[in-house]
Amino acid sequence: MLPFVQKVLDSRKKKYMYQQMEEFKEDIKKQKFTINRKSFFEHASRELNLDPGKLSREFIRLSRAPGRLQFDDYVLYRLFDSPGLDDAAKREFLSDSIHWNIVSQVCNLSWQIVTEDKFLSYAYLDRLGFPTPKTVAVLDPGSRTYGNVPTLRNPEDLRSFLKGTAIFPLFAKPNHGLGSYGAAIIKGVDGNDLHFESADSHSIEESFTRLTKGGAFILQEIVKNHADILAIAPNLATIRVMNFIHDGTLRTPFCLIKLPASSSIADNYWRTGNMLASINPETGRIERAVRGKGLTLETLEAHPETGQPFLGLQIPHWDKVVTMNRQCAFSFDAIKFQSADIAVTPDGPLMVEVNTGGAFDLPQLASGRGFLTPEVREILLSFGLKQFKSL
Repeated sequence: MLPFVQKVLDSRKKKYMYQQMEEFKEDIKKQKFTINRKSFFEHASRELNLDPGKLSREFIRLSRAPGRLQFDDYVLYRLFDSPGLDDAAKREFLSDSIHWNIVSQVCNLSWQIVTEDKFLSYAYLDRLGFPTPKTVAVLDPGSRTYGNVPTLRNPEDLRSFLKGTAIFPLFAKPNHGLGSYGAAIIKGVDGNDLHFESADSHSIEESFTRLTKGGAFILQEIVKNHADILAIAPNLATIRVMNFIHDGTLRTPFCLIKLPASSSIADNYWRTGNMLASINPETGRIERAVRGKGLTLETLEAHPETGQPFLGLQIPHWDKVVTMNRQCAFSFDAIKFQSADIAVTPDGPLMVEVNTGGAFDLPQLASGRGFLTPEVREILLSFGLKQFKSL
């Protein structure tokens, strides 16, 4: 490649990474785990009888590994207190701070809009025949149009829709964003008040303003779990599948299921009480379940609310989940590192979302292993990412 062409491409990648951090900085800030270093060392010494000096030296070693762990990462994954992990295993953990750098090097960035604009993503998936949540309306005070989907431009449009054709409850989420921030369940309307699952009520005018403050909002029908999943998730749980595509081959090194607590309207892990469970990609059986982060991270033998044992639990329709994931992954072939969120409903698998890249914290927390396994390291090296040549 000519030097000036490479320089242009490198410039575009840096610009992309900056834009991603700026665009999602509030969402990233909300879900980022942080720890006070002084307080942590005091706790480690007093409560866990651990030597702060030894911990500091171990963290410095790990921070110099290819995963570039930050101190918050070191605590997040309880690497300070993981007797089952030797030094080599700990060096396989990756910091999410290097996520977008990897994405920019292995993905065709022009496709990123197809995953991050949810309405556009659903339109593409629907056209290809994938089952997706049904979008019944879009709140958007701007000028963008959404085909035959009702577009609600103002509070009066919202009022007419809610008192006309709307069937409650409805799931509302931003058309653009990370981690379900701002998502809500609308239970119904009474006079001029809109009632939410959180027990809050706001006027239709206030609700419209609040929901569209950051841009368009999508209203969808509620998706329900398959009966076999209800015992571990009363509200919608989705399977996160981590995918790489290289030389026409799909590799799926990690799978997990995100489990919302009964008090949570969504399965994102930042929500209090939510859980993660690692799934064997070959069999579809749960191998490990966790809750919490850092000092509160704990493994779970059974669901804390229902008592349903986790280990060995079979995810229903796993063969169909695998088939859907494969077909969908190659439909986004230009995104060589991607992740999919798939729900298993009474009617079978449903594609909830496709993401450019995929945060490392979820598979690492769920499995208790670093993302940089020998398989993943081989994949990244095949893309030319030489920083992972050695641990």
